[in-house]
Amino acid sequence: PIGARFVILPGDAPAEMDPALIPLRLDPGAAFGSGSHPTTRMCVALLEEIVRPGDRVFDLGCGSGILAIAALKLGAAAALGADIDPEAERMTRDNAGKNGVAEQLRFR
Repeated sequence: PIGARFVILPGDAPAEMDPALIPLRLDPGAAFGSGSHPTTRMCVALLEEIVRPGDRVFDLGCGSGILAIAALKLGAAAALGADIDPEAERMTRDNAGKNGVAEQLRFR
C-alpha cells in the first residue's frame, strides 16, 4: 500500500484486491521511483488530498513516473514528467501505458 488509496503492483501482476483501492502498476527498472522512499510515499498521500478532476500536474525528477501516474489516476486531466536520466523517459512512458494514462502524460 502507498497513501490511503493506492496499492503498488508489478506491471503484470493480477489485481485481485479491494475495489476501493487504486492499483498503481509500476516497474521502475533502473529509474528512481519504486514507491518505497518516504518522500514518494508522502507525496502520494498529499496528491490524494489535493488533486482535483481536471488539474494539470508537473512531476519534476519523475523517475518511474509514479507521482504523475498517481495524479492522473486521481482525476488530473494532464501531467508533464521531466527528468535528466534517459532511463526515466522510457520507464515513465512504459508505466503510464501499464496504467492506462499514456495519452494524458507528456515527458520532457
